[in-house]
Amino acid sequence: MSRSKPPTLETLLRRFLSELEVANASPYTQSVRRNTLDKFLRWCHERGIELASEITFEILQAYQRYLFHYTNPHTGKKITPETQANYLRSVKLWTEWMVNIGTLEEDPARNLQLPKTKRQLPNAFLTQEQVEATLNATDVTTLLGIRDRAILETFYSTAMRRNELRCLELRDLNFESRLVHIRHGKGGKERMVPIGERAAEWVQKYIVDVRPMLLRRPTEALFLTKIGNPVHLVTLGKLARQYLDAAGITRVGGCHMFRHAAATQMMENGADVCCLQELLGHASLSTTQVYTHVTIKHLCQVHDQTHPARPDTLEPKDKQ
Repeated sequence: MSRSKPPTLETLLRRFLSELEVANASPYTQSVRRNTLDKFLRWCHERGIELASEITFEILQAYQRYLFHYTNPHTGKKITPETQANYLRSVKLWTEWMVNIGTLEEDPARNLQLPKTKRQLPNAFLTQEQVEATLNATDVTTLLGIRDRAILETFYSTAMRRNELRCLELRDLNFESRLVHIRHGKGGKERMVPIGERAAEWVQKYIVDVRPMLLRRPTEALFLTKIGNPVHLVTLGKLARQYLDAAGITRVGGCHMFRHAAATQMMENGADVCCLQELLGHASLSTTQVYTHVTIKHLCQVHDQTHPARPDTLEPKDKQ
């Protein structure tokens, strides 16, 4: 009796992505895994690697070297260590899955070391004045201007991520308690976050006055494009950048700048780091603590003003 042929890498990838969907992984996570593993799959095809059994530790090391030396033909820039790590992390998850389903006996990526990455301090945060200037750059005499104001207010008030805002539905907002249910947080985690009174008012105005005018077909998506589709991640990025430019802010960044601004300003105003962790949806407190470094200048000012040994409380030494 002949043995059946082992599944190809392409077949295994389709199955892996299908199981991610069944497991209710966020659309963002599914997209990242698809894009990063498609790149690895193309690399394998170019080298005649078609089966999982052909993926060895040495093959993965070669792919890691390829990523390290790869230069984007459009920008002429190399891939950052963070991006390299993301590509390799997807491969490690895939080969681990292959072991779990019995396709591989041993995981060839088990001992693969990911590139070391530096934890970057979020240096692209906005001051409160800059945020207000950006919000006021929206033209709220137009339908899309009201929508855009509601989007930016939501970013700033809730400090949610771009994909989290994109996935919001009408049912996720409770205006009575001023809470937003984030169902598609990073890592598939849900959380409830407060939304400020001003932001809630702009969102309500958008829902009542604008959303019905944009609606083309039944959908529960909260924020819609001018042709009635749920807003795309790219759309949100361009929208944020448009108003930052209009406010004269040339610093690189987009939607995430509002998240950083909210977190930094709340920290400076005395927010507890554990509460901030819950708001931001960080799995680890160490991730949130990066904002304690961002506000070091503020800390120095507080230290000078409140420490019992500050200069103005010390008696001057007698002159010799």
